[in-house]
Amino acid sequence: MPPIHKWEAARKAMKKRGLKGGVGVAPASASTPTESFKRLHNKFSVEKLVCSVGDTVTSIALSASGDLIAAGCSGSTVAKVFSVGTGQLILSCSTKGAINAMLFLQDEDQTGTATLVTGTASGAIQVFPIAASQIQSQVSGVKAPVVTLPFRPGDSVLCMAASNDGRHIVVGGRMGVVVKYQYDDDGGVPQAHPTMTMSVFSTQS
Repeated sequence: MPPIHKWEAARKAMKKRGLKGGVGVAPASASTPTESFKRLHNKFSVEKLVCSVGDTVTSIALSASGDLIAAGCSGSTVAKVFSVGTGQLILSCSTKGAINAMLFLQDEDQTGTATLVTGTASGAIQVFPIAASQIQSQVSGVKAPVVTLPFRPGDSVLCMAASNDGRHIVVGGRMGVVVKYQYDDDGGVPQAHPTMTMSVFSTQS
């Protein structure tokens, strides 16, 4: 084996060239995975917001504007809507069955309104438009849905997602079926109707 002093000379030469650790190791200026994660983590700031929901939170949604948080609790039939700015409860939405999933639809006209959609264990999909006056109110109220739509007979809603324009909603349940709905709210009574149903179980052997 080469004398120890030759290894030391090689190490000093590598250090002068900006390398460390051994032959083939990247320059010291290159990012390691840990350093990359630290830079990514530093892009996020933690804001302290405390909303007292009262039980185990099983579903949650954030409005596109970032002004509202909706939360559903284990076994609860009430979706609670909180102001992000104050942490105060501004609205309680009464649902048909325990809430498993929820989402806010995108507000296209930027009027300050919001639309909350909930999915329940009893298979109900319900729509709650929230007016700007309710969002700005300092007194919490109780709201009933303007649309209640059955998912599938005997099935429960477990998850939901919506398109960016808020006109298409997909719903999944425990029976391996996904249903796509079209949501329309053109100045009249909001309406939602299924446009496609598909099974997520493969039929191939």
